[in-house]
Order: sequence, then C-alpha cells, then structure tokens
Amino acid sequence: MGLETSPAEVDLGQGCLYSLDPSSLSVSKQVENVNLSNGLAWSSDNRLMFFIDSIPGKVYVFDYDVETGVLSNQRTLVDFTVSRGYQDCGIPDGMTIDIEGKLWVACYNGSCVVRIDPARGDLLQKIEFPVSKITSCCFGGPNYNELYVTSAIKGLTDEQHKQQPLAGAVFKVADLGVKGFAPACFAR
Repeated sequence: MGLETSPAEVDLGQGCLYSLDPSSLSVSKQVENVNLSNGLAWSSDNRLMFFIDSIPGKVYVFDYDVETGVLSNQRTLVDFTVSRGYQDCGIPDGMTIDIEGKLWVACYNGSCVVRIDPARGDLLQKIEFPVSKITSCCFGGPNYNELYVTSAIKGLTDEQHKQQPLAGAVFKVADLGVKGFAPACFAR
C-alpha cells in the first residue's frame, strides 16, 4: 500500500498484491493499483480468492489457480459505498471465512463485523461492538467456533476514547452456530 498518513488515509494506487511461490520463494505481482490492502480468504475448494481493498471500500473476488497462484477475472463482490445494507458499515478491513463458505468482514469506523454470502454479496448477519474501529476477525478456540475480533485505538480523539473505553480490545464472540477453519501454515 501507499504511505499511510493517518489511519485509513493513504497515498492512493501505490500498492500491489503479490503471490509467493513456496518452492522457489519467487514473488509475482498479481494486482496493481491497490490502495489499502486488507482481508484475504479462499473458498474451501481454493477456486476463489477474496480480497479487500479498504479504500475504495470493496470486497473483490478472483478466480484462483491453486497450482500456479495466479489470479484472474477480478470482480466486485460488495462495494460498501453503494451495496444495499452496507452504507453504514464503515470501511471493510480484515476478513475470514467460515466452514459454510461465508465471509466475515471487520468494519473499521463501522463498529461491527458483517457476515456476507459470497455467492450474491448479501449481508447475512451484523454483530455490533461498543467501539468504532473494528480491524480484523478470525475463528479460534478449541473447536474454531469462537470469533475473535480486534479493534484499534489509534485515530480516536481523547473524547472518542472516553466514549469508547474498550477501544483497542480483543473481543470474543461465542455461540454463532458456525465454525471456522484451522489456520493455514506456510509450507515449503
């Protein structure tokens, strides 16, 4: 990404998305003109890759070739600035995926995490938090059925911090009725 002058304000179009070949450790540029690179997730069959560019507020989906790491056919799944139901969700930030194939997106300046249907981009669920700057989420716990959600304090004024004393905390959400995957580890 470009230089971040303050939280969520960057030099636009300066970033790129790269892939790393595990056998040769060579790096290949996959996408150019990225603004604020964030969440990544893959479908369980590894045929689709989801990617968030926080500025302009879009969740993209690509066709993904697991053998070569090549991305193709970029399209917008959700545009938080115009897609129905997302306008008050802030800026998409970190992301994870559950075993049902649904995306979970942290909403910076939106005080929430949203669950998205990747087939149509529909907003399925919204979990609200007592802080505005939600940054990321992932599944954890012994059965990967707990959603851990991070938040930020940077960028809040003193008055906002007084109103949001839990800013910067990590939250645990249980009893969602869905699980995530164990983390994928890089292997060479």
